[in-house]
Amino acid sequence: MNDHVDKKQLLLSMKEETSAQLHAVHAENVDEFLHRVEKCERITKLIDQLDSMGNKSEPAEEKEIKHIIKDILELREQITPLLEPLREKLRQRSVIERKQTIIHQGYGEEDTYHPSIFFDKKN
Repeated sequence: MNDHVDKKQLLLSMKEETSAQLHAVHAENVDEFLHRVEKCERITKLIDQLDSMGNKSEPAEEKEIKHIIKDILELREQITPLLEPLREKLRQRSVIERKQTIIHQGYGEEDTYHPSIFFDKKN
């Protein structure tokens, strides 16, 4: 019975984190979204450990667990179509980081630098 309570608590935490992911996606907050995804991954590992113990639940307990899982899946269905703007932000960020790396390599360890004529976009 204790395993059921633990699993229920973990699933409720996952539901909370998934809800926070939805809010982060709406706000297009990439860092918050990724942070919440990582938390869900850790929770999933803990749930997998509980499941590997093979303890059986009562039908009423199993129904409760399935209801929470259904809620989580519904939240994820809302998140999926909203991920494209987030992906685009990540792509833009990676391009900026690549450009910063090129500049950083060209100018060494200096935090401030004067742009080279080679980086000038004026025609």
